[in-house]
Amino acid sequence: MKEESNIIPLRFTRVVFRVSSSQFLLNATIAHHLDQYNEKDSEFIAKIKRAIYVDISNGSKDDETTFELYEKSKRILAKGRFNLRKVITNSKSLHQQI
Repeated sequence: MKEESNIIPLRFTRVVFRVSSSQFLLNATIAHHLDQYNEKDSEFIAKIKRAIYVDISNGSKDDETTFELYEKSKRILAKGRFNLRKVITNSKSLHQQI
């Protein structure tokens, strides 16, 4: 007969309050948020996941595509209450659009 134990294994499903933040936690949180949109636009989400490194993302081949990437990224991240605010570009026209 198997003894019943009063120990119940639990796991955290959220980031614990007052835990020292790290790049890993930020990256994991962003990845989790992006996974919620994977079914709607898997190609875009895969591109963002490949490009993003903590708070740095790479652009695209032309200004129009880069601006679309920026707008879509900003919109999706805003739904998770992330603020995409650091944008650096060497394109004057793109800088004016942003």
